[in-house]
Amino acid sequence: METVTTIRFSTWKQNAYDAASRVIVAQHQNAIAGGWREDMITFALLVQLESLGTSLIWPEYGQRVTWRGLKYVGGLEQRFGDIAVFVQLRLNEHVSVEGVAYYEAKKQYFTPEGERLGFRSLKLQQLTEIQENTHASHVLLYDIGRTQTGFQGAAQTLPTSLVVALMRDRTSGRKTRHIGNDLYSHCRTWIDALGNNLRGFELDFSPAGVQSVREYVLRHRAVTVIEASVSRALELEPHPPKAELPGYIPLKSEQSQAAGPQDTNARYERGAEM
Repeated sequence: METVTTIRFSTWKQNAYDAASRVIVAQHQNAIAGGWREDMITFALLVQLESLGTSLIWPEYGQRVTWRGLKYVGGLEQRFGDIAVFVQLRLNEHVSVEGVAYYEAKKQYFTPEGERLGFRSLKLQQLTEIQENTHASHVLLYDIGRTQTGFQGAAQTLPTSLVVALMRDRTSGRKTRHIGNDLYSHCRTWIDALGNNLRGFELDFSPAGVQSVREYVLRHRAVTVIEASVSRALELEPHPPKAELPGYIPLKSEQSQAAGPQDTNARYERGAEM
């Protein structure tokens, strides 16, 4: 039987934030072996978050959540790191609703000297398509930076609509550089956003939105899916929804591909990301 972890929501978020930073740094230092691909970062990140507990009670809110990650293992090669989130929210013993959110993951690019080049894989057409499927779509940015104590990884997110607006401004000829650090003033941490999703907030609950995202996932094969069930009463037992997505299996049935701790500083100095 799965272990139930009782933990304050704020504590879970801090633990998750710290774990995400470590994973992103480790993936960047393993870039030559493919670690700094969006799909590998996302996979390693969700494996680490699962290790913090997938059956949780947040006592200050009287909420229970059960969640799991799914990984695409179909025949189509997938190098995007997108995450589709499907949440079943139990309102009482008889009523449940399903909501969705979508995160399109993009990595920072660097020069061999470590200078940021921007999020060069952002594509306006791709962003516009997912934006048309649900209002709960976001861009998820993976980055790494130097601090006084070493390196820190970052997973930041912002609404897709804001990125689309900024990219359209650039295509108007006013700016030519790849979009980069200027996005951060519009961001918050992805852990904050995911935590709210796991509480049943900031989701698209419209049946059309849920179906549209499910169809989008099947067309484009998001590398990972999060299934979650949330109850807003401790006496209600949450049961993970079945997204019914062919080609996806639980992360726990796969071995983690996360990079191990090596000499991150040296790797960054040599230009780990190409």
